[in-house]
Parts: sequence; structure tokens; C-alpha cells
Amino acid sequence: MKIRKNLLLVVLALTLSFVLSACGSSNPSAEEPETTEPETVEIDANGENVLITYFSVMETDGVDTVAGASRVAVNGEVLGNNEYIAQIIQRETGGDLFPIETEQDYPTTHERLLEFAYNEKADNARPKLAAQIENPGSYDVIFLGYPKMEQAFSCV
Repeated sequence: MKIRKNLLLVVLALTLSFVLSACGSSNPSAEEPETTEPETVEIDANGENVLITYFSVMETDGVDTVAGASRVAVNGEVLGNNEYIAQIIQRETGGDLFPIETEQDYPTTHERLLEFAYNEKADNARPKLAAQIENPGSYDVIFLGYPKMEQAFSCV
């Protein structure tokens, strides 16, 4: 009985030391904590002809712009996420901005948009575009932004 009790104490002591060492920091306390700088990508258009085109559907219900919905508020204006990113790229490159828009309006509430996207995918729909890029071959660089809807890419 005494051996069993001693064995149990040894196992508990080892477990406790393992748990406490796992909770400790591997960095000495004298070192400053490591900080991560945001990754920066340098964009240099080098006089190239740049096109930034995007498709963006903004949901108007549900969470607000602070909580990470499909929209973002910038200087009092509400934009879709892809529209916002396209504007950043356009500002950095000086390229042409071309929103991809369909003749069909998309629902702006989450549930209706999901249902619409499911039906588009099931029907293998290809919505008619409201406008076309005049001469896409004239561009040296093309940035394309689009949402990934319901485990597949949008049909636009």
C-alpha cells in the first residue's frame, strides 16, 4: 500500500511539474515580447497599364461594419469589402477601376442572398453583365477581386 501511495505521489509530482513548465514562458522575462509587423507588399506599376476590376455584393442586414460583415465603413461611406480593397489597389497603382455589375440586382439580406447564390449555382447561371471591359488586352496587369460564395465562386 505504501509503495502504491509513493508511486502515486511521484506520478502526481511529475504531472504537476509538466503542467507548470508547459504554462511557463520560454522567453526569459528580461527580453521584450516579440511584436509582429503587418506584412507590406510594395506595388510598383512601373508605368504599366493596370486594371482593377471587382465584383462586390454588400449585405445590409445582420452585423454592423465594425463586426466584420461584407461591408466596411470608410470616411462615412459604406463599401463592399472587395470594392474597398479595389480602391486601395487603385490608389497605390493609379490603375483603372472597373466594377463588375450585373443587370440582375442581388438581394442584400443574408438569407435571401444565400438562397439566390445556391439557386444560381444549381442552375449553372451566368448573369448578364451590365457593362464590358472595352479592351482587356490593353492592360499589362489585371487585379480581379470577387467574393467566394457558398463554397464556390460566384457565377458572375
